[in-house]
Amino acid sequence: MSNLSAFMKPEALERVRENFAASERFKDGDGKPVEWELVAPTPKEVNEILDACTRRIPVNRARTQFTQETDRSLYLCRLVTAAVKFPNLNDPELQEFYHVKCAEDLIRTMLTPGEYDALLQKVSEMSGYEQAFQSDVEYVKN
Repeated sequence: MSNLSAFMKPEALERVRENFAASERFKDGDGKPVEWELVAPTPKEVNEILDACTRRIPVNRARTQFTQETDRSLYLCRLVTAAVKFPNLNDPELQEFYHVKCAEDLIRTMLTPGEYDALLQKVSEMSGYEQAFQSDVEYVKN
């Protein structure tokens, strides 16, 4: 019989948490960049985000055949917003300051394109995507 106790440890339930300075432009009272609190999304959350960003498109006029199309930009943005726990991107006061109505628009407005890409890369690393990519790179190199 197999030993399942390795899968039933409290640390197995913990999600990856990290602090990350997404921008040098947001500083605290001491002049240090404010760190954002990030939590890696669960596979369930990722699937829910993916489903919400995917739509069915009819292939023929009879609308009997469909294909799926995913809005990749929206998917990645929602993945990042799901990971950001601080600052609260759903805070009405923060959204009002930036003149936006949702978390996705807020993060796209707050950050420069380079800062947004760095944050997206950090969330991808926390979710384990970069590890798989790096092993593929090593395999191709050899």
